[in-house]
Amino acid sequence: MAGIRKAFPNSFKDQAEIDSTINFWTEMLSGDRADLIARATKHFIQNENAGFPPSIGQIRNIAKDIYIAELEREKRERDLLPEPEVNGIPMPDDIREKINAMLDRMKI
Repeated sequence: MAGIRKAFPNSFKDQAEIDSTINFWTEMLSGDRADLIARATKHFIQNENAGFPPSIGQIRNIAKDIYIAELEREKRERDLLPEPEVNGIPMPDDIREKINAMLDRMKI
């Protein structure tokens, strides 16, 4: 909320309104992953150009998009693994290191 307040300083009248907004957002977002909400809020602040603070729904939608992108990235990484590792059979360390080095080069 501090980031939103700094990015949109004219959107809050006084400290009472800020406190009320923080309490409401905390209640509404209590079931969401804090890391995703923080990243979504940062994304909104960096990319919003209308000059208005976000709604809870906007932040949750951005968080959902971030989460889906993470799942897709993880799936791509799993698809690159040899079959035994996918099925839970341990992979030899030398092969694991080669795969990790390859993934690092690909910036996945």
